[in-house]
Amino acid sequence: MDKSILNGIIDTHIHTAPDPYTKRRFDDFEIAKQTHEYKARCIVIKSHAMETAARAQLVNKEYDDLDVFGGITLNQWVGGFNPYAVDAAIHLGGKIVWLPTLSSLNDRESKGKRGGLYCLDTWGHVRAELVEILKLIADADIILATGHIDYTEMVAVVDKAKEVGVKKIIVNHPELFRTKLTVEQQLNLTQYDVYFERTFGMLDPMHQHMPIALENIQKVGAASTILATDVGQVNNLDWSDAYFTFMKYLLEHGISQADMEVMTKTNQKKLLALA
Repeated sequence: MDKSILNGIIDTHIHTAPDPYTKRRFDDFEIAKQTHEYKARCIVIKSHAMETAARAQLVNKEYDDLDVFGGITLNQWVGGFNPYAVDAAIHLGGKIVWLPTLSSLNDRESKGKRGGLYCLDTWGHVRAELVEILKLIADADIILATGHIDYTEMVAVVDKAKEVGVKKIIVNHPELFRTKLTVEQQLNLTQYDVYFERTFGMLDPMHQHMPIALENIQKVGAASTILATDVGQVNNLDWSDAYFTFMKYLLEHGISQADMEVMTKTNQKKLLALA
């Protein structure tokens, strides 16, 4: 299987070990080795429970031609909407701050659980501590990512983020069942110059999400799309197989090579400030 199309690509969403609660398919050094072998340009490692910027620093020492970045997810394990944790991650070189994922009210309710972190206060305004975090993100000119929050939260937070000066925003996996957005909702969010991160990583053996991603790209546009894998689960495909399968499907179903370049390289370089 010729995977040369992976040459130079960027993946903004990979789950790696060590993970305190979930077994992962590979650790930070193993995924760096694999992506380097396929000549990827850059990867971002993610954890639901820990900041990954410090780990990325260590892995970066191993390679001159692969950039490895991390960030922080605002779940309960880092104190939720904790500006101090975000500030520390930024000082460690973190590139992405993800809003709550597994701790979010939306995620927990989708699994039949009660309670969870919600980005808005009782008046429907973005929580004061989250506004402080948005200002830190703006000052550092790094990326805000929407995690697993719902659409109502998303619109309010993105609007506030733009107001305080955040320039780089990723809407995570709008095809995923718990964060799924309609085409109309996505088109509404385009007014904020967000990027939609369409991922391979849903655990569906029939890959039924790929036709949905294709349709969304066709209707919303490649210019606002980035492709990523969201892999690392032990029962998912390995990284190279996942990214290759996703790209191959899209190319075989009408996505041009020029648009593929935009979605796998150009847009990510802008977001991550890469040369």
